[in-house]
Amino acid sequence: MLGMKSLMAILIWQGCSNWGRKATSRDFDRPRKSIDKAEHLCKEGKETDKIYQNFDLHVQLAQITRNTILVDTLCAITELLTHMMVKIRIVFLVICAS
Repeated sequence: MLGMKSLMAILIWQGCSNWGRKATSRDFDRPRKSIDKAEHLCKEGKETDKIYQNFDLHVQLAQITRNTILVDTLCAITELLTHMMVKIRIVFLVICAS
């Protein structure tokens, strides 16, 4: 995961520098905890919860940039993906029950 965390730091530093504020180590506390939680969920086999945690991580990373357009867009995308996942699961369950 070190590679992912390094990439995260570079992306957020670039995004924040464009908005006049660089990310601090404190800014990364929530995303770090989110990554740890996702890894724990993966080990427990809770794939769906891990996916939602991953969506939340990306929203947290966008929030660090303080770019409201990015945050709003990413929230809309994750909400749409979540809705699609629920619909796909329902269709799958109906097909399996037939």
